[in-house]
Amino acid sequence: MSSPGFYGKLAGRGDFIHRGLSPTFIERWDAWLSAGMATSQAALGAAWLDAYLVSPLWRFAVAAGLLGSEAAVGVMMPSVDRVGRYFPLTIALQLEAETDLGALVAGPDDWFEAAEALLLSTLEPEAAVEAFEAAVPALGSPVCSPQVPGMQALQGQMRFAATTAAARGRC
Repeated sequence: MSSPGFYGKLAGRGDFIHRGLSPTFIERWDAWLSAGMATSQAALGAAWLDAYLVSPLWRFAVAAGLLGSEAAVGVMMPSVDRVGRYFPLTIALQLEAETDLGALVAGPDDWFEAAEALLLSTLEPEAAVEAFEAAVPALGSPVCSPQVPGMQALQGQMRFAATTAAARGRC
């Protein structure tokens, strides 16, 4: 499993920044966001910028095959680069295609909350781009390993889905 990466605009940089995400993910994510922004700009006209700047952070989970061969989860927020061009900043984690996204998003919120806090920290006047770049991979993963009592004794004998929060364990 990979570490989280990021893509988008950051106030401390003059252009797009990215690390840790596949070129296919970035290409498809960019195309989808760009199309959505163009459509919303056309629909909202002069009111677009005010709406964009107060947009909420969005958590997402994307099935394998849409943004590449892997599934993905993450958080995005409206952002702007140093020269005033608007585009969201995204933290994302690409996951194995067979990852149970439903169980993941129904599980603990810790990873998503940490990603949100990190994105929001980039809005602070003293925010350093280098600190953000270093902190993203340190977020780790929201994927939990099943921690069911007696699981080791059953290893290799049977398989079952851990469908309760207690069975999924904590990350």
